[in-house]
Amino acid sequence: MKMIREHYLHIKEAYEKIDKSIFTENLKAIKKEGKAKDSLMRLRWDFIYIYIGCEYICKYLYPYLNDTHIDTALRRIFK
Repeated sequence: MKMIREHYLHIKEAYEKIDKSIFTENLKAIKKEGKAKDSLMRLRWDFIYIYIGCEYICKYLYPYLNDTHIDTALRRIFK
């Protein structure tokens, strides 16, 4: 994973503070539809844009990461 620890922990802390029931209901619906791969990615990215924000992503992450690197960190957080 290429994301520096400080940024990873910032995202992880934001994830730990939210009400996970929102994601639980969405995950059940996604698995029921059988479209898990793309839908799970969409769920992760919705989270980061809603709870972290575009300004943080553009200012701190995109200067040294691409979407694949960011999604790797998000997958690790969402386990």
